[in-house]
Amino acid sequence: MFSKVPPDLAIEVDIAHRSQSKLPIYSAMGVLEIWLYRQDALSILCLQGDEYQETPASLAFPTVSVTQLNEGLQLRKTGTDLTVVRAVREFCRNC
Repeated sequence: MFSKVPPDLAIEVDIAHRSQSKLPIYSAMGVLEIWLYRQDALSILCLQGDEYQETPASLAFPTVSVTQLNEGLQLRKTGTDLTVVRAVREFCRNC
């Protein structure tokens, strides 16, 4: 049996196709938050009414901001794996 409870968070990655057309489907399912990665940046979209609006922070993870997520993505591009692991550990300690 499948649960009828929608997920708190969905993650969409735009590579070949834009995810914008999928947002009404997520809205109908009642998914409250979407992290949308496109053009090397992440956006946090939260359901307000029946549409998604960009927000600066996550509902599912209140201590996580879109700025922090994008900083982490940039670090991954410029830093070593060890640098990224250390940064994630430090972030988790401060949450």
